Amino acid sequence: MPEVTDPILIIDDLHIEFRGKHRDDHIRAVDGISLSLLPGEVLSLVGESGCGKTTTANAVLGLTPLTSGHISVGGIDIASADRKQMKVARSNMQMIAQDPYESLNPRMIIEDIVTEPLVVHGHREDLRQRALEALASAGLTPPEEFIERRPHELSGGQRQRVVIAAALSIDPVLLIADEPVSMLDVSVRAGILNLLKHLAEKKGIGVLMITHDLATVAAYSDRIAVMYLGKIVESGPTLEIIANPEHPYTRALLSVVPNHDPTVKSEPTLLVGETPDASNIPSGCRFHPRCPSVFEPCSQTEPELLRTSADRTCACLLYAEISSPA
Repeated sequence: MPEVTDPILIIDDLHIEFRGKHRDDHIRAVDGISLSLLPGEVLSLVGESGCGKTTTANAVLGLTPLTSGHISVGGIDIASADRKQMKVARSNMQMIAQDPYESLNPRMIIEDIVTEPLVVHGHREDLRQRALEALASAGLTPPEEFIERRPHELSGGQRQRVVIAAALSIDPVLLIADEPVSMLDVSVRAGILNLLKHLAEKKGIGVLMITHDLATVAAYSDRIAVMYLGKIVESGPTLEIIANPEHPYTRALLSVVPNHDPTVKSEPTLLVGETPDASNIPSGCRFHPRCPSVFEPCSQTEPELLRTSADRTCACLLYAEISSPA
């Protein structure tokens, strides 16, 4: 029998609410999502701005309190962890920030930036050697040429590789990459995404990638989870979703991705209006006010996330009669 690998990350029925401007306003930023991530896997959480992606990432990192639900990283429950357990959990996971121009201290040399996570977690030996190894793993070679430099001497892509090197220095099992290439030139984006994919495959690191751009993740993710207004509306293997999207929202996102074949003509699906306010979620299916496939029950019945095949789930009434509980 094949060896069963335990997930690095488990998110179970996660709810996160914030208080709005008025006392009675409750913003349901994350509304009952469940995800898991295996070692060596790249999972992309995809959706428009404001759908709850970054809030989910911050909750995994222990930066945002949970309203209810559970998050486990390396077997440690984030919500109930004591101080000692949380320190272990934080050493197991590292964040790759969106903006490498703001996330690096301009006064520090690269060696100190890369070894800072080690120092924070009490490591004091072989810091320079570990910095050189981390820089090499992040693709900055030869690392001796970079270790004494300061951030202003590096390009945007090189700075992001320094951010990744700092994350790698402490040997995490989970990397959370929040829009990791959105601030970079198009010419260097593929290199950073290839690096993250390589780290997952070669080092067994789980990568949770947060992005609004389906075109970006298509070639680098193993699985995709599509999020809309706090809910997962579709999930499954990347190639299957790209080839045959089931949810109307996923189809709309993919319809605006340019086709590499100029002979293939496609009409983009233009969604009406803006994403609704999370403090005033529509009744029924929360996507129905913008959905091009809306029909009568959609405004009254909220669809469950159902299993449409062995590896795929979808929350849409179009599939309610042919699906099973996820």
